[in-house]
Amino acid sequence: MKPIYDSTGAPVRHYRKSTAARAPRANPEAALQVAVARFLVLTLPPEVEWTSSLAGAHLGVSQRSKMKAQGLRPGFPDLMFIIRRRTHFIELKADGGRLSPDQTRIHAAIHPDAIAVCRSVVEVRAALVRWGVALRPHSL
Repeated sequence: MKPIYDSTGAPVRHYRKSTAARAPRANPEAALQVAVARFLVLTLPPEVEWTSSLAGAHLGVSQRSKMKAQGLRPGFPDLMFIIRRRTHFIELKADGGRLSPDQTRIHAAIHPDAIAVCRSVVEVRAALVRWGVALRPHSL
């Protein structure tokens, strides 16, 4: 194979074989989190506060290092809720996904009644109902 040279005459060792744009990487867990966030916006009563964690986000190297410097640690659950002054957590997993060692360690530190691992919007709904949240009417 003949070497390829750049405009300065230096050999190019790594190059893309195609100039076509790459297909976006499939991320079923991120798609699940977007669907759950939409569901929560529609159904949670205003007295329930919630947020998500960026721990599972696909960030660039510089963004990830900034988040780590600000205190983002691996293993924390994806969603956090404040329900009647108590904190509850939901870890979202796509089908076939398993807990990492960091997640297992964090989950062990949380009271078992305050955490749920969910694989669908229906399971998220069931966890919220189990925690006593009166959801606003919505059809799934």
